[in-house]
Amino acid sequence: MILKIKLNHEDSKMPTKANESDAGLDVFAHSMRIVGEEISKGIYSQIDFIEYDCGITIEPSVEVTSWREFKEFFTFLAPRSSISKYNLVLCNGLGVLDSSYRGPILARFKYQPAASDFVFFGPERIGYSVNHKKIYQVGDRVAQLIVNLQPTVVINRKYGEFDVTERNNGGFGSSGQ
Repeated sequence: MILKIKLNHEDSKMPTKANESDAGLDVFAHSMRIVGEEISKGIYSQIDFIEYDCGITIEPSVEVTSWREFKEFFTFLAPRSSISKYNLVLCNGLGVLDSSYRGPILARFKYQPAASDFVFFGPERIGYSVNHKKIYQVGDRVAQLIVNLQPTVVINRKYGEFDVTERNNGGFGSSGQ
């Protein structure tokens, strides 16, 4: 499998692996924007998200394959483990980039304000600022791309009951662990 990467800007960075055995390719923030309702310079009543443009477009392609059951590849945009150091959560938890997507790679994060971020404008007006030490900055590695095989799935409608297993009852946490 070949992953073609186009740099969308002269100063965009190529995704990299820190170690050869890493599953994901780290992507870098080319630019950042805070989207929300700014009520004063740097003070927000709400932040919808913080968006990082990674400055790249990808195109997974199959050059030669003997795996006939796999026709396509798809890519996850996943948070890096460093996310735990920041007041950020990847908006969709795990982004899925279909093999036909050719737009820019964007990573959107929810900002989780800390108590120290809140600003009071009187008894009825509250806002908060973004602690820039607790978010990724332009040039930082912000997410990772994980390329996956996409199997051909055939849906078979089932009439009647499914086979009974020890996991039939329950749901979230049904294993009792």
